[in-house]
Amino acid sequence: MGTNLVNEKAKEQTMEESDVVNNQELHRCLKTQRCLENTSTSRKRRTCSKLLNAMVSMAIASHVLHVQDSMSVHAFFYQINTARHLNLSQGKPWRIRKSGDARVSVPSYYSKLEDHDRPLSDRLSLYSYNLQNHRSQRNPKTAKSLSFFLRDNPIIDAQNDSDLPSNLSQALMLATRTAGESGDYRLILHLVESSVKFANGNPILSPRIFGEALNSLSQTKANASKLKHIWALATSSETILTHPLTAFELNIFMKALAKLGRIRSSIDMFMQHTNECNENVYIIPDAYTASTLFTILRDSINADQKQERESVPQSRRTDSALQSRLKNVSRSPAWQWNTAVDLLHVFDFEDFRWNNHVYSTLLKLHEKAAANFPQHINGSEITAAIIGDMSQKNILPDEITCSLVVKCIGDPSGNPMAWKDSIGFLRRMSKEKALPMPNVFVYSAAIVACARCSEFEAALELLEEMRGDTRALLGATAHGPTAPAPNAWVYNAVLLAINDQKNHRKRNHNPERNKSRTNKGRVELAMQLFEQMKSDFASGSENLQPDTVTYNIVLSIMGTENPPSEESLISLLDDMVQNGIPRDAITYRNAIMASPSGKRTRRLLLRCLDDDLLITRSLETLQGKAANAMTFIFNSALLTAASRGSLKYFTSIVSLMQEHDIEPSDDTTSHIITIVGRSGNSKLLPKFLSALNEDVRFVEFQSELLTKTGIWLGQDWLPKLSNTHYYEATTVCLDDNNIVDAHRGFHTMKSKGIVPHSDCAEEFAVAYARAAINIIRGGNDVIHQTAKMPPKQLAQNAYRIAAAISRPSPSTMKLVATSCAMAEQWWMAQKLLRSVQIMVVSESDRLLNSKQILCDLQSNLLRECAYQGNITAALWLVKDIQHFAATQIHPKNLEVLPSEHDLDAMPRSVIDEISLEQSGVHMRPANWISVIKAARKSGHWRVCVNTLQFLRPYVSKTNPSYSGTGDDELQWKNYKKLVPALVHATACLEMRSQYAWAVRAIKDWVSWSGRRAPPQAVLSAVRVLSARGQGNEAKDLLYETMNHPSILGNKQDGEGQEEMLYCAACTALHRNGLYDDADEIYVSGVSSGYLGYSFRPGTEAMVLDLHGLNVALAHSAVRVAMRQLTTMPEGQKKSELMIITGRGRNSAFHLRPVLRPEIQRMLLEEFYPPLNTVSAPGNMGALIVNADDIHRWQEHQEGQKGARMLAVAAAIKDFSSNRLRKSIVLSIEENKKTLD
Repeated sequence: MGTNLVNEKAKEQTMEESDVVNNQELHRCLKTQRCLENTSTSRKRRTCSKLLNAMVSMAIASHVLHVQDSMSVHAFFYQINTARHLNLSQGKPWRIRKSGDARVSVPSYYSKLEDHDRPLSDRLSLYSYNLQNHRSQRNPKTAKSLSFFLRDNPIIDAQNDSDLPSNLSQALMLATRTAGESGDYRLILHLVESSVKFANGNPILSPRIFGEALNSLSQTKANASKLKHIWALATSSETILTHPLTAFELNIFMKALAKLGRIRSSIDMFMQHTNECNENVYIIPDAYTASTLFTILRDSINADQKQERESVPQSRRTDSALQSRLKNVSRSPAWQWNTAVDLLHVFDFEDFRWNNHVYSTLLKLHEKAAANFPQHINGSEITAAIIGDMSQKNILPDEITCSLVVKCIGDPSGNPMAWKDSIGFLRRMSKEKALPMPNVFVYSAAIVACARCSEFEAALELLEEMRGDTRALLGATAHGPTAPAPNAWVYNAVLLAINDQKNHRKRNHNPERNKSRTNKGRVELAMQLFEQMKSDFASGSENLQPDTVTYNIVLSIMGTENPPSEESLISLLDDMVQNGIPRDAITYRNAIMASPSGKRTRRLLLRCLDDDLLITRSLETLQGKAANAMTFIFNSALLTAASRGSLKYFTSIVSLMQEHDIEPSDDTTSHIITIVGRSGNSKLLPKFLSALNEDVRFVEFQSELLTKTGIWLGQDWLPKLSNTHYYEATTVCLDDNNIVDAHRGFHTMKSKGIVPHSDCAEEFAVAYARAAINIIRGGNDVIHQTAKMPPKQLAQNAYRIAAAISRPSPSTMKLVATSCAMAEQWWMAQKLLRSVQIMVVSESDRLLNSKQILCDLQSNLLRECAYQGNITAALWLVKDIQHFAATQIHPKNLEVLPSEHDLDAMPRSVIDEISLEQSGVHMRPANWISVIKAARKSGHWRVCVNTLQFLRPYVSKTNPSYSGTGDDELQWKNYKKLVPALVHATACLEMRSQYAWAVRAIKDWVSWSGRRAPPQAVLSAVRVLSARGQGNEAKDLLYETMNHPSILGNKQDGEGQEEMLYCAACTALHRNGLYDDADEIYVSGVSSGYLGYSFRPGTEAMVLDLHGLNVALAHSAVRVAMRQLTTMPEGQKKSELMIITGRGRNSAFHLRPVLRPEIQRMLLEEFYPPLNTVSAPGNMGALIVNADDIHRWQEHQEGQKGARMLAVAAAIKDFSSNRLRKSIVLSIEENKKTLD
């Protein structure tokens, strides 16, 4: 109670003294105001005015400070009096800070007026006040004063002043921030060094001071060595720190190094100071440390970076659960992701608190790695592992994490159906109470996933669900509240999905969905969605107003299909003007790219010149090249004209740029180089480059350029040449197959000290390879200089250049290998094939389509083997391909590819036991067919027969009874692709007269496929059987083929196949002299209705019409007709026979009949007695056989028939009377006597 009474009395006394002082100060203010009114000179007036303002401010401050200590009030007004006597010649009037703090900041130079016995904490607090007030001016004078003060006043004993550490920290943090904002990194270093000297071994420095210093240094131009110097002071001065360094300082240090591009140094520092074995400084990381690390790794990802990275040193700790899951999924070509996974064990301790922010940054790292590296696959598995780890740690994902999950699992690389996973997780969010309800961002992420998978129909369905039109269709009404209303960004995402170029490709992975796809074009869909968006906005949805991005996407879509009309483009631009939608450079660029003609492009350029808001809008919203709106738009127009090869409109655009003083850029020069090369004037490019460097020769070059191209360039209009222009000129010459001028450009680059890019060497290799291919194929686009060089030498040059490049692209090696194969340089082609195989095996390969390129190269080489009939090279390639496919599945069993000198080193037992289809680089059916073609041309029938066995699994899958698929149309398409294998195999067997193997191959094929054998293969077998005199087997094969049911009907098996088979079989038998078999097949064809036969009685004779029959069928028809005459009644036997052969109007030689002489020769030579013919009166296309000749032939045939019957009867009589047996026994005994 006594103490309280004393305190209350002290407060009352202080308040009374404060009121007295306030009254005195108000009196002084009034007196000063009267002096100000009576002052004449401006200088004195300004002095009094400053004094008055200071006094008024201090009076108000003293009123606020009435509760403070009375001695503080006296000290406060002591400074007022001092400032008044000095006339406030320096600094600004004191003021109360806006934050409401009643303390007053005092300039640093007044500290000299302080009593030297005053505590250091009070002096430092005065520095803090002054630094706070002067910070907005970015004036570092006070900070410099503090630096010198700390340097010159090292502390001896800090135990007597408890406020010293906090006041020192506050002053130093304000000083370093001021120095950082002013960009003075030297002052920051001096402040830190001075503070270390000031501490003088006493633990008064807070680690926060070093963190603030590092953060301020990152705002200046200080390099990494300055940052490391500050960090070295912090880690080596443990005795002066109030407590050890924390994760806060480490996070700032890591971010500062990463900001300078020292990513690996930042990671090394993290690993060094979070290692428990570190004896010097061990810092316990927190959640913000993990998110900082993942953010640094994410920001450092670049698609052009090198993928090799030394492995992270292994820790003694075992892998965490999340780390082991992620390692089991896959290893990424992005070293940043692998590093993040390897460092997850650092955060595996009990006190570490995982949160949504850490998981979100890890998901963002995975998302960017997948976006820049297509080989970073298994997005759904990685995301599932992260979500599973969150579930184990009982961390519920928030909306940001869920939106990232939807994005990541929708990655189409490695899984084209990933969009279904994204939508499935969205549905889970609506069903499970533990997950937040999906908001607009989650739906937008799902729509973006659909767009990346080219599923714009699914994106449209999600949009309709958000609009509330088709919620029942997708089952959204069964759970949770309604979907959020869409905004303009959602509509833009759907429009981007429609704009995807992959929407019109064929998709075989989902045939049912293909059937339901609409046939509407993208332009129509986009315009419908655009009109729907405008109608919803007109209905009251304010966040659905189409913006500049919406119009830009619609304009981009309009240029993807048929060229739009000029009215539609202009109407969209007018609509933007009427609705107040600003236009930017992208708007006019898309409109120009969609414009189909040069005249419309010119009108659009004139329109953009009159758009006043264009430049302002582009500067505010766009970055990079698009910020310079006019140059960007005109360069787009030049690019369009150059890509179309329109030299006339390109010239007009250049003239328009010069007329309106549009500043050209490096892209302008590049487009001029392109149009000059595409117009067939690539020889001008070396002169063009030299003319831009030498002003003396520019006038001469300009006249030549104007004559050949019509382009007029001002002497100083184009900017200076860059190194890229030399490379582009060389590339354009190579594209034009102008290798001579390309070499000149290459030597010019070397003379100027320009290091050629590796792509330049690849362009030379591609040019040589393309020239060799064009010469071999007989192309006309090879100029005279390259035509002098033989294709073999061109291919060798391409191979040498490709072999000299450290890392050529697989596409380049594919083209060079193809040229070597076409030039019959197979050993070069084989080496390049193996190099591409090594690229596929390498984990550092940056290309997703490397396997596809390898498959294409294998197919190209085998097709060339088939074209050349080189079965030896084909077998080499097959062995290499199968061996490599086996190494992809079992790398431990097969470690090294066989060399060209040891091609028999492949262990067949291993390859036969595995399914090579799992590798993705195995022999495809088309490749086996190429091997059969090569074997056919070289006559290796055994290779053909054996290779058919490799196609058996593929043929069996096309069997209608195969349960693998229910799509008959797809089976039929696959079957048609396999048919050439049997056709070429039977053709080879026909050539080698292997009729038994031909029949066996056809029967096996029928049993595999369950379909009728291909007619070409059957005819090959029939021809070889006929040539070997096996008429009966030929007939049996034909009848077996005809009796086999047609599974898919004549429409797919091919109409007229039966007629072709009968006709070709009859012809083959006829040519080999098997007339009876030919006649039998002809009669079978006629009876089946596939062949024609017109034999009818006429008015005076029997008429046989041979129209539409070839020679073999005509012969069979005549023989059948003559036999039919023998069976007619007696009245018709003695009639004449008229054979209509035609006049030869449809013959190869007009009016030179083929059947007439053949039938006449047949009747005279093949019939006995011969049948004479005469031309029908008035009809040169008909022959008449006399009735008497027919009657004599019939009598002869009956006599021959009687003789044959008597011979048969005698043979039967001998057999029945045992005469034949006795004669045989006697002959055997005589033979034995002769041998004895």
